Amino acid sequence: MSHRAHLLDLVKTLPARDSLLIAEQPDSILRTEAGQIPGYVWPDVSWKDSDPEPASVLLVTAPGAMGKSAAAESVARYLHSPIIDLAMLRVGHDTLTGRLANVLGWSVAPSFIDELQRGRAALVLDSLDEAQLLSGREHFIAFLKNVSETLGASPAQARQVIIFGRKDSVETAYLALSDFGVKAEICEINALSYGQSCELIDNTLDRREESGVPYRVHRIHSEPFGELRNEVFRDLAKALSGEEGNTGEYWEAAENFLGYPPVLLVLSERLAVENPAAALADGGLLSLEHGGAGLARGYLLMRIVEGILNREANKVREQIAKSLSLSSEDCRTLYTNEEQCLRVLGVTSSISFDLVPPLMLDAADKVLYEEQIASFALDHPFLSDRDFSNIVFSDYVRAFVATSPTSELFGVRRSDLLAACRVAGPFFAHFAHSLSARIGLEGRDGPVQPNSIAQVDELLIDELIRSYAAGTPALTMASYAASSERGGAVLMLEEYPDRRGDSLLFEIPEPSGVLELYSPLSRCIVVSDHGVVLAARGDEFEIGPNVVFVVSEIQINASKVTVSDESGEVASVLIVARELSHPPDMRVTAYPPDSLRVHVPGAGFQWRPFIFKISKNEAGVEPAISHEVFFWIRRIIMSFRSGAGDNPSLFGEMFDRLIVGSSRVAEATADALIELKIVIRRSDLYVLDLGVLSTFQVSYAAVKGPDFMDALKSLQKRVLETDAIRKMPKD
Repeated sequence: MSHRAHLLDLVKTLPARDSLLIAEQPDSILRTEAGQIPGYVWPDVSWKDSDPEPASVLLVTAPGAMGKSAAAESVARYLHSPIIDLAMLRVGHDTLTGRLANVLGWSVAPSFIDELQRGRAALVLDSLDEAQLLSGREHFIAFLKNVSETLGASPAQARQVIIFGRKDSVETAYLALSDFGVKAEICEINALSYGQSCELIDNTLDRREESGVPYRVHRIHSEPFGELRNEVFRDLAKALSGEEGNTGEYWEAAENFLGYPPVLLVLSERLAVENPAAALADGGLLSLEHGGAGLARGYLLMRIVEGILNREANKVREQIAKSLSLSSEDCRTLYTNEEQCLRVLGVTSSISFDLVPPLMLDAADKVLYEEQIASFALDHPFLSDRDFSNIVFSDYVRAFVATSPTSELFGVRRSDLLAACRVAGPFFAHFAHSLSARIGLEGRDGPVQPNSIAQVDELLIDELIRSYAAGTPALTMASYAASSERGGAVLMLEEYPDRRGDSLLFEIPEPSGVLELYSPLSRCIVVSDHGVVLAARGDEFEIGPNVVFVVSEIQINASKVTVSDESGEVASVLIVARELSHPPDMRVTAYPPDSLRVHVPGAGFQWRPFIFKISKNEAGVEPAISHEVFFWIRRIIMSFRSGAGDNPSLFGEMFDRLIVGSSRVAEATADALIELKIVIRRSDLYVLDLGVLSTFQVSYAAVKGPDFMDALKSLQKRVLETDAIRKMPKD
């Protein structure tokens, strides 16, 4: 769209009355109140035409939950015009004229219609899409003919009638009105700008009360509050679009999510802190939640997305209940989250499947249900022009399909559904964790639980690592560990190394023994008694930077392996394995050459430039065990939650069952750290003593940094000398 205007500026050009129409029978159908809606923020609107010609009807559209009804009421109040909520009516041929006559009376209605035809008054119609859904196409077209007849044979073309609805119904109305000889134009409500979004947050908080006391922190301490709000915007915008910097640089790329009113309403709740300056000093809004930044982000996004789904479901169920004469209880199984996600996929992809309408509907009602639900699916709040409006919504749908135990209830295989989804983006890992762990089961409104464990299928590991790499700072690394002796596997996604630490923890109860990872692969540590398959989608497997394998066996299905690290770090990719198999003519290239180091007995000629020989260390520990101990030291230290000045801690059950319980080497390494008094057991917690850790020239921050291999050398040497390691069973 090339023409953009502020909605209020547009409204000022519309025909307004000097005084209000006083309805003799005021009700919820036709309202004539004056004044602005408290807290309403006027958005911008856009046209396809750069210089639209005057028209009699202005059709205003927007995605679901963008605020069409609030805009409709605001326009009506500003113009002193009546507004008819079509969602309350079964429309037909005489609906408009009949309703005006019934409410205004036969003496007033003709004079109002005369003013309307002369361009001296305006009429606002809201919820056009719901009228179409409720009434059916034939009656809907008859209603539009009644609108054209009300405007008369020669309407003034001063935008006398302003109609709000979703895109599908608005486009149908545009064509129908044209057939009836009425000129109409279409404009679309835009996502809120940065300034409008800030205004909506402020206005929302103006209405907030805590224990009967109005919340005024955002007004009294506006500067630190604004900095806190902007930090949240920047954090989400960077994950959404990769853009950061000042507002002008990132807002345009991320406004279709950040400027979405339902998103801003949830953010307003999270921003209602008592001390914005303290929140900033403590790492920002996402670090305030119990459990840390990563869990808070996933929880926040879950509340936003599922709030939108619930709103959409309630709206559709209300209309379906009327058209099918169903009770509210009967409608609870209609348009569920599963159904919405699948119908959205049906719009965005080429996948062909037939959704089975709810079993509680009879044959005739099922046909009617499918007819009416089609327009809502096309105009779902997740969509824009038959595609996902942003990556948050696409990641949610993919995560829902991947984790929901009921996603196949509609007769479509999970693999086919995943093939129809977008590839996993930066929020997929958060949604997969939240959906699997079910944080805050009561409406997702409970507190974020620390150390929540999500059980997932092994097939999701590659996507989770890829999502993690796309949505976290470059210094972080995913950690995967699996043990053949103890069974099970764990994936830990550590977030924000420069903030209060937290992790997304995934448990794989029954690993197959072969972990499959796809190219390109970066930023992960894999320690496993099992095998790993590196699969190329073409003929080349790209790996790096910051990838470590300490595994039993690696199989590479590619004709070429390329290792790269623009930072020039030594041993950015490290491979330690007992066996390594691949095509005999496979080529290996590393840029720079020192970025790859390999220790594999009997490795082929391709690996010779990158092989490093290691022997038993001074403590007599086998090389492979020595390397595994090294990475378990890092993993154990990283698993602790950092605090504000306190020693980091971790729940004992989490530490014993997931962190060290997945490997005998891990258990021995943990015992060694306890032996050295670096890790201390206190009641139901394990505590990391930063003071003792520092005596080994190791800092908590350095362990998470890019030079962690150098930082841990002296500690590794001392750990290998402990009784816990030396007495570890050798089999």
